[in-house]
Amino acid sequence: MRAAFMNNGKLLGDVNGIFSCCDCGLCSYYACNFGLSPSRMMARMKTGLRQNGYKPEKRIKGGVSQSFENTKVPTKRLMSRMGILQYDAETPLVEDGIAVSSVKIPLSMHIGAPSIPVVKAGDRVTKGQLIAEIPEKSLGARIHASISGTVTNVTNSSIEILAQ
Repeated sequence: MRAAFMNNGKLLGDVNGIFSCCDCGLCSYYACNFGLSPSRMMARMKTGLRQNGYKPEKRIKGGVSQSFENTKVPTKRLMSRMGILQYDAETPLVEDGIAVSSVKIPLSMHIGAPSIPVVKAGDRVTKGQLIAEIPEKSLGARIHASISGTVTNVTNSSIEILAQ
């Protein structure tokens, strides 16, 4: 394995096994008892193979393997190996909202062009009301008020709302 790794997989023969790695990291977090990182080695070998012109063969295989049920990983054991089992605790759902006195909503918190305000200072808005629109012929997002209240400030970069 070390020789194949050092030579970007050139010594491996059939490289489809390397290309079929999905980079989930399970081999590193669960299967390897030595604290190594096989997933990083596989990623490096895939990169090296691609750089050397190798491509995965497109093979159509039969149905799902009969041993599929036996290949599942116990979640609790995986969490234990990762050192996060102590955080697996039942937590109650708290549906109480957070009371805020004001919000400052950015007009560009998404991919694309900043949104254009459709409200002005002094306007009263309700929670969920449209406060900024997508610029014409642009990629962007419509922005809605997160609280009901009065618009106190509108700039090119944000809209401020004071709660009722």
